Amino acid sequence: MSLLKPPSKPRGFKKGVSGNPAGKRKGTRDRRTDSREIVSKYTGITPLEYMLLTLQAKRSAPRERMWAAKEAAPYVHRKQPIAVETRDLTQEEKDQMSATVLKLESMIAGGVIGSLATRKKRARAEAKAAAAQAKKE
Repeated sequence: MSLLKPPSKPRGFKKGVSGNPAGKRKGTRDRRTDSREIVSKYTGITPLEYMLLTLQAKRSAPRERMWAAKEAAPYVHRKQPIAVETRDLTQEEKDQMSATVLKLESMIAGGVIGSLATRKKRARAEAKAAAAQAKKE
């Protein structure tokens, strides 16, 4: 017996090259397309219709409804564009925006705008300060 390996058989593809360098041909059907067609052929409904029916069914569990809503959303609602059309603002629009920002800042500083939790925290802090002041006196 020899310690040397026998020469390996030649491979069908060159080392470092994918199985099909040209890629899949256009129009080639895949398993997902076939399975969708089979399901819709035998049940009479598409997967999207199934998800929408699950979402609308009152007897569906909340977990199933959440799944259906999450999966059906990309097919029902289109994606919003990331980029927004921009243009130069007129001086009047700039002044209006500045006035609105100043108004909002003053409302935030005055406590008109703020979450209920923030207001409660502020009220508790004021009550503690008043109690501490009363103890000192």
